[in-house]
Amino acid sequence: MSLCVRDLMTPDPLTLSARQSLYDAWSCMREQGFRHLPVTDDAGEIVGLLTDRDLLSTGIFSGEGELDILDRLRQMRVSAAMVRHVELAEADEPLADVATKMLEGKLGCMPVVEGLQVVGILTEADFVRYVADQAE
Repeated sequence: MSLCVRDLMTPDPLTLSARQSLYDAWSCMREQGFRHLPVTDDAGEIVGLLTDRDLLSTGIFSGEGELDILDRLRQMRVSAAMVRHVELAEADEPLADVATKMLEGKLGCMPVVEGLQVVGILTEADFVRYVADQAE
C-alpha cells in the first residue's frame, strides 16, 4: 500500500491573511510553535506562505529595543514578508512524489490544496513523526 499526502498531512492548518500584521503572525508562530503558515485570501485560496525564516529575513528584529521591534511588527503586513510562489501538494498525491519534491527543492513544508483551497500542510516534522511511529 503506497501512502498519499493525506495520510501524513496536518489537516485544516491555521492560516493567515495577507492583510494581517506581522505581529499577529509572529505571535501565532511563537505561541503555537509553528514555523510555516499558509497565507490565504478571503475565499480561502492560497496566495502565499510565511515562514519563520521569512520573518527573520525582513530585518525587523534588528532594532533599538523591544518596543521598536514590536511597533515595526504591528505596522508591517504579512504580504510584505510572505513568499508568493509556493510549491503545492494535493491531498491524494503520492507521498513519495511530494517527498522527492521537498528534498529536491529543500522545502520545509508544502501546503496541501484541493483546487486552491488549503486543506492541510505537510512538514518535515510529519515525516519524522511517521518514522518514529513506525519504529515503535
